[in-house]
Amino acid sequence: MNQSLRTSFSVWLGVPLLIAAGILLLENYHNAHRSANAAHDNSLYASALAIADHVVLEGSSLEVDLPYIALEMLSATGEDRVYYKVVGEDSTFITGYKDLPEPVTGAAERSERETTFFDSRFRGQTIRIAKLTRSIHRQSRDFEFSVYVAETVGEREQLARELTTSFGSRFLLLIVIVVAIAWIGASRALRPLKRFEESLSRRSYHDLRPIDVEVPAEINVLVAAINQLMERLQRSFSEIRAFVDDASHQLRTPLASLKTQLEVAVNEPNPETLRSRLDELLASTSRTGRLAEQLLVHARAGGSHDFEQLELNQLTETVVRGWVVSALESGIDLGFDRSKAALSVRGNAALLEELFNNLIQNAIQYSPSGSQVTLRVSQTDACGVVEVIDNGPGIPEALREDALRRFRRLGPKHLSGCGLGLAIAKDIAEVHGGSLLLCDGPGGIGLRVRLELPKIDPATGA
Repeated sequence: MNQSLRTSFSVWLGVPLLIAAGILLLENYHNAHRSANAAHDNSLYASALAIADHVVLEGSSLEVDLPYIALEMLSATGEDRVYYKVVGEDSTFITGYKDLPEPVTGAAERSERETTFFDSRFRGQTIRIAKLTRSIHRQSRDFEFSVYVAETVGEREQLARELTTSFGSRFLLLIVIVVAIAWIGASRALRPLKRFEESLSRRSYHDLRPIDVEVPAEINVLVAAINQLMERLQRSFSEIRAFVDDASHQLRTPLASLKTQLEVAVNEPNPETLRSRLDELLASTSRTGRLAEQLLVHARAGGSHDFEQLELNQLTETVVRGWVVSALESGIDLGFDRSKAALSVRGNAALLEELFNNLIQNAIQYSPSGSQVTLRVSQTDACGVVEVIDNGPGIPEALREDALRRFRRLGPKHLSGCGLGLAIAKDIAEVHGGSLLLCDGPGGIGLRVRLELPKIDPATGA
């Protein structure tokens, strides 16, 4: 199913934004978690400091005189549970929760001042512990002690989630707004295409004028390409109409002549004269048939065809062999010179055979008896070359361009022909990406028709 440009643009914009949002959301969660830890760690530190300030030395032992305000501070932590412990030298328990965990070596997350913070498990819950180590100096001796204050991490996690959710909802809203703006912007940007479509739909099938609609700069290339296509179609249709007009004119005359000859032959009482009329009728029918055949070939030359790899020496030699008998009957010495090396081209065998047949027929037809006609195959670095050379009357240089047009006959009137042979040869050459040139024969005598076709590598076909 074809997807609209609006949808494609929105998807290509929205999906990367969602991926970026996911990455930023993870980063934001970690940052929020660190911020929540920092805030609650300060509270733990303050609690540990308050307890440490009330550790006193009684004789040679440490005791904790924990006031009510400190107990109230420890209990004022919302939904989280708070635990504490005070130990003396050699981890001697003084007060609090005796089983509160000790930090594992290397497990401390961070340390600042004389306090170490770390995570652990206690009574089936995850807790955050602050360990504050201090000492009391008395009688030239330091009595060291540690205060542990622990807190469950529920409020920390909740704060991190709230911060992340707040950030995520805002970012998601931003994505929705951006995609909506992109959708609306794409819709507005595509309005000229709608006008473009309406301009085309209102046209009739024969209106091939260039499209003159204001469109975005990115669409100008498309409009230019369509206009070029319309221009080519216009030229093609003009050529087709001209060809049909010429063909109808060319067919109308021989058909009218056939009708007249038939009417005369039907009313002819003399058998000898009737035989002569029938001979003329047969010749006219042959010419008309040849004209119809050439018209069909010309129409077929402009269509699409299947191309294949062809060996030019073999193809041309086959065509030349088919004309040997006709050349002998006309008193023409028909020769063939092949290329020294194999020569491969890509083309349609039927069309190329028609091209060579037309060139050889013209050379034989317009050359007087005793003349020579040679088909020569050679090659250059890029092209395969086929030349049909005769020593007949030739074509003056000023008339050669006109000789390649349809229905142009430059030879004597008594010779049969419809003026399509060279035009068909030229069209077939162009269909194959080649060219057809009319040149002087050797020594300036006769005509040399030169066909050039692109060569291909026989191993790769390219």
